[in-house]
Amino acid sequence: MIEVKEANLVVDLMNVRTVYLSWKDTVDKIDSHKFKTGHHFIAYANGIAAGSTTVVCVFDSVASCEWGLVENVFVLPKFRRMGVAAAMLSQIENDTKLWGLSYLKLTSRKPEAQALYRKLGWDEGCSFYKHLGGQR
Repeated sequence: MIEVKEANLVVDLMNVRTVYLSWKDTVDKIDSHKFKTGHHFIAYANGIAAGSTTVVCVFDSVASCEWGLVENVFVLPKFRRMGVAAAMLSQIENDTKLWGLSYLKLTSRKPEAQALYRKLGWDEGCSFYKHLGGQR
């Protein structure tokens, strides 16, 4: 059984951090400011922390709407292909609709993740970014 919830309790936030830190190659890439300010979601598979993700709310002054940036979708390797990522994204969609967000956006360079997002009904678009220095 997979349970997904917004991480409001200290124990849930610690589990989010544990999932993030399990990815030694991504630890340096985690933006600590976003870790503090985003809405964090934790997925439990049979009571064990299996994955986590974050939604950062962004206000678009041109379109006069608020939207959500989904970041750091992580599922621990032993829990992959069990529906954990799909459950997290479904919960995020439900919660952010209640918050009144206009749309969600996420990006990924990983083909397997892109295939999952397409399967879940996410529209594929074009994202651009510019690296402004510092570590990648």
